[in-house]
Amino acid sequence: MKIYLTLNLGFLAILLFPLFIASCGEKCADTCVNGTCESTTATQSECVCDDGYYDENCSKAANADMDMTVTEFVCGKEQEIVLSPDNSDPLKFQIRGLSSSTVTVTITGNTNTSGVDDIYHLSDLSIERQSYSSTESIVSTAGFFNRGDFLSLDYDILSASDSITGSCSLFIDLSN
Repeated sequence: MKIYLTLNLGFLAILLFPLFIASCGEKCADTCVNGTCESTTATQSECVCDDGYYDENCSKAANADMDMTVTEFVCGKEQEIVLSPDNSDPLKFQIRGLSSSTVTVTITGNTNTSGVDDIYHLSDLSIERQSYSSTESIVSTAGFFNRGDFLSLDYDILSASDSITGSCSLFIDLSN
């Protein structure tokens, strides 16, 4: 009887050991989408996201919310503005309606220090100098994005000789 009980307990321990090990910690290797799974302890790991991605599994692109059409006042006149994410770079999106050209905007950094898993919740935006019209270019002077709240972008329009021919602001309420 004693041998039988010992064998059964040993057999039970062998069967339950893998379940015990699996329950001791979370491994992210199978769920980390756009990043790498790094061990934090012997039994815990976390996804470390590639630039431009966030959330627990690095599955959300920073530009994902930039997919909308709105009507806003820009440089004193009402314009239809179309935002669209850049599918090749999660840190870029395009704006149509500011000028005759599509303008590319870059999410350049974030100011989030709260430890929230969305590190791009509060981000700076920039427009590198690019074509605005056949004779002018555009460059941002300030830009800020607060996911779910607003997007604000100030920019200058420059002549071919680099003199400022106009300064404008774009504000989009994202809370709707």
